[in-house]
Amino acid sequence: MKYFKVDKNIIYITILAFSFCLYFIKAPEEYRLNPLLMNFVYAISISIIAASIFYIFNIYLPEQKRKNIIKHNFEEQYIYFKNKSIYIFLSALEKSSNAKLWEELCDLSEFKKYFKEKYSNDQNRWDKVYDEKRVLMSFLWELFAGWSFADGYREDDIVKLMIGKI
Repeated sequence: MKYFKVDKNIIYITILAFSFCLYFIKAPEEYRLNPLLMNFVYAISISIIAASIFYIFNIYLPEQKRKNIIKHNFEEQYIYFKNKSIYIFLSALEKSSNAKLWEELCDLSEFKKYFKEKYSNDQNRWDKVYDEKRVLMSFLWELFAGWSFADGYREDDIVKLMIGKI
């Protein structure tokens, strides 16, 4: 759970407060030090537990819900963008009516394999798509085929990895 990684201090303090409350309730009177101090620390511990519960339900959980909504919307918009772009690429090759092919090409390796195939003797399919827009097309190749000048071809979709870190 992300909560345990991010908010360690809050959890440690809450566990300490909960442990003290149990000790205060279960310990016999003769093991308690200063009753006035013990009652004060007990009241503080109860307040810490209440504040932690308040934090979880009123701050942490709504924030996680908001992040999940944003993450889901990014994923949906990226899939929409990718599908529409692939449709345009296939239209340039006059193959836009094949819906199964669209879905297959959303995978990085399938996209790379399909567009690396020879279209003619000296051109592959990618060379046929929008040759005059080379800068934009090189960016889209990096995005859809998983190419990186630093790392070569990646196995994972970089945009999906970034969305996953939200």
